Amino acid sequence: MEYSNARKGIKKIFTYEVIEIVIALLAILIAVLGVVSFDGNKALAGEKEAVGAGLVIIIAGIAIVVLTIIGIIILIKGLKLAAMDEREHFKNAFYASLIVLVGSILIGLSSVVEFIGDYSKYINAAVSGTTIFMFLSIVYGIKTIAEKIGRLDIAGLSIPIIVITIIVTCIAAIGRFVDNDVMKVASEILTLISYVVYLVYLSKAKKMFDGVKIK
Repeated sequence: MEYSNARKGIKKIFTYEVIEIVIALLAILIAVLGVVSFDGNKALAGEKEAVGAGLVIIIAGIAIVVLTIIGIIILIKGLKLAAMDEREHFKNAFYASLIVLVGSILIGLSSVVEFIGDYSKYINAAVSGTTIFMFLSIVYGIKTIAEKIGRLDIAGLSIPIIVITIIVTCIAAIGRFVDNDVMKVASEILTLISYVVYLVYLSKAKKMFDGVKIK
């Protein structure tokens, strides 16, 4: 088996993760501006600076919503391709990505649609849980293919990547629930770190087909 679809699919998953890193950077920017410019509804800086910071936060927030939807669409295409060569894990990840897409759209609408806003915490929790399941399915899918093509080095990296990413993600999630702006910034930074670690893994995974005959 030549895994041409999996190769293309993993490249798209890699692209999705690059977008996720951009989103994480924007989230850090929003968190930092919130800390240095505002204390609740009270501006810490001058009125002009506060207005400027508020505008940047709004633009960054809109960018996050747009990039999230674009990224998930790319991810869905990648998972659909990869599932043609490794059905069990990538197929599960594909279905999970559809749920994440719907959830992300709902989250984007939560600030303007009151009914959805009332359930935003539950939607966020569902999306977060589904995203973790999707992440696990992708890594196991890559691990399965790596073992089949004899790339045991990539297969061996899979479990440590899972452990590191989940630990960092859990710590970051706890930080978001703490009523402290500095902790929230730290949580976003930890999230970025987990994305970078995962991106390095995906970078290696998309190169694991080098030397394997591709149609």
